[in-house]
Amino acid sequence: MSSLSISEFDPAGAHVAYLVQTLDTQTLKIQPIGRDDSDQTVTVHPFDKKKNPKVKSLSWVSDDALAITFSGSNQCQILNVLSNEVMANLKTDQLISCIAVSAKSHGKVYIVDVNGNLLQYQLDVSLNGWRLGKSYKLGAELRSINRLLDFNDRYIMLFSNSVYLFDKREERVTDLKNLYVSPINYVVADGDSVIVSAENDRFINVLELNAEGKIEAGKQIFVTESPVLTIAQYTVSDLKLEILVALTEGGILEIFNDPFTKRDENVGNRNKRRNRRKSANAVQSRTADGKVELFRKKSEQPKEAVPIVDIRLNPRFLTIAWLEDSSYLAFDHIEWWEHTSDGVYHYKITNGLKVYRDRPIVNVAQSTDKYGHDLATAKHYNEGQAIVSSGNNFKDLEDGHSEKEGREDEEEEEEEEEEEEDFAHLAEKYRSDLGEEKKGKGRGKRGKPQVGSLAVVLSQALKSNDHGLLEMVLNNNRDENVIRSTVARLDTAYVLSLLDRLSERLSRGKGSKSKQLQQQLDTWVKYILIYHGSYLINLPNLSADLNLLSSSMRMRARNLNRLLELRGKISVVMECMEVKRELGKNIAGKQAGNEEGEEDVEYIEAIEDAGLYSDDEHDGDDDEEGAEIMQVDDENDDREDADLEDEIADDQGSDEDDQYSDVEEA
Repeated sequence: MSSLSISEFDPAGAHVAYLVQTLDTQTLKIQPIGRDDSDQTVTVHPFDKKKNPKVKSLSWVSDDALAITFSGSNQCQILNVLSNEVMANLKTDQLISCIAVSAKSHGKVYIVDVNGNLLQYQLDVSLNGWRLGKSYKLGAELRSINRLLDFNDRYIMLFSNSVYLFDKREERVTDLKNLYVSPINYVVADGDSVIVSAENDRFINVLELNAEGKIEAGKQIFVTESPVLTIAQYTVSDLKLEILVALTEGGILEIFNDPFTKRDENVGNRNKRRNRRKSANAVQSRTADGKVELFRKKSEQPKEAVPIVDIRLNPRFLTIAWLEDSSYLAFDHIEWWEHTSDGVYHYKITNGLKVYRDRPIVNVAQSTDKYGHDLATAKHYNEGQAIVSSGNNFKDLEDGHSEKEGREDEEEEEEEEEEEEDFAHLAEKYRSDLGEEKKGKGRGKRGKPQVGSLAVVLSQALKSNDHGLLEMVLNNNRDENVIRSTVARLDTAYVLSLLDRLSERLSRGKGSKSKQLQQQLDTWVKYILIYHGSYLINLPNLSADLNLLSSSMRMRARNLNRLLELRGKISVVMECMEVKRELGKNIAGKQAGNEEGEEDVEYIEAIEDAGLYSDDEHDGDDDEEGAEIMQVDDENDDREDADLEDEIADDQGSDEDDQYSDVEEA
């Protein structure tokens, strides 16, 4: 996995500046582009990880000045590559979002901050310093700008996933063009047109500015086989030759010869109706005419593909660059056109081109070091190829100890062994006092060594973008204590990148097979928020950086409320069933008790006929007070029945008297 993160050629094409990530630092290197690989002078400029944790962009201001911006910083350093010293430091009130150097005028730099302010810095005439020339307010909707281009004297193009046209005279955005879903990653100006590409996208669009100051899409769309990383374009006007090169993922180049000449694709097409429907001004898509791939020499087995990391075009050659030994760049120059004997100029790369190159010969010092000494590195070993098996593996450092340090280590080990023996005896005595001593176990044996933290391995994997090492750390570690200690010791500079990797894995996890892995990833996220939450809340644009994590968590928890509601209903039903079950048990117990009590009653028919005991005497369990109350109730009921019969009789007598009186009157 390549440790190269950013690279940028200077305007003259004589030098290249690139950033190499090592274990815990970023190193800026400026290297000349020469044909002789044995004579390469590399200027190394290390950065302080505490002040400037991560470099965001590199932009050449001139042939000997380089502008450097940092993530989460409001400073832009102007580095003099000849003296390897910072010659100026441009500061803004807010964090820097993007920077661009004007190609129309010398010594002019544009900076956009996170609050949507466009700042123009101008180099003094005396070349002694920089001053703030103009300031423009873009608006809150343009805070996500990641690239800009000084198109001409009047207009500036601003890029996010859309294109905004900013008028310097009117100091406002005059036009907008939506292009991509993902942010635009590369912009190339070609006269009156602009060529753009986007992250994780295979389409290259061409934009033009009409006479009315409106953005129009070009008549050509270039389609590659893989997402585009970098694009380069060059035109030789005298020879009427033009080429467009796209560097895609995997380090493969796709070549478009004569890209802006519209080809007639209807030749030989017999469907006339379909040809009539096509407009002459329709946008035409086009695939690559050829490819360029880089391999090791054919004699090496197996054949090894080498990814190309950067490209540059000049009037005759296509310059490709690739990383060697994870520490420095190697270059090769390929002719992209040729002059034949018949006096005609032809494009040379028309099909698949496979380039085979040997490993460059570098002067390696003859020493006893494990990894040798490379002239292009600042240390006596190659950190890109060094293998770290665990975070506490220090066996490679034992060779550098002196005899005195060895004696001290031996004495410390002896003291530790004595302390462990004393502790073992004390533990055995304690177990014997409690009666917990077990047979068959040895005394004073040391347990198996356990890994306490994997912070060093995790930092190396994040810094070098080593997906295999990162997968090993995340998937093969199931001990929660190790995860907690690793996250606690992890440097804050790697926290955000680790959250990005975890977010990608959480968003991809689907199915029952990944449930255990997702639980492990959830544990990592939990301890990151616990130990580094205070650092994360102070980061700018945190919501945008953690958008993938929040969306994946939101998708996983979208049915939580329904599940909680269902759980409540189920618990209520279960409680009701439990109550009914308890009531049924109580009723069954009472009925069983009553049946047992009735079986104990002795019934004698002779005594019943003789009237020696009443019905109340059948209830042997009733007390005397209950019997008296029942008797009083029976007497009261008898009285009420008698009174009711008397009233009915009186009513009947009164009715008969009325009848008799009626008869007498008649």
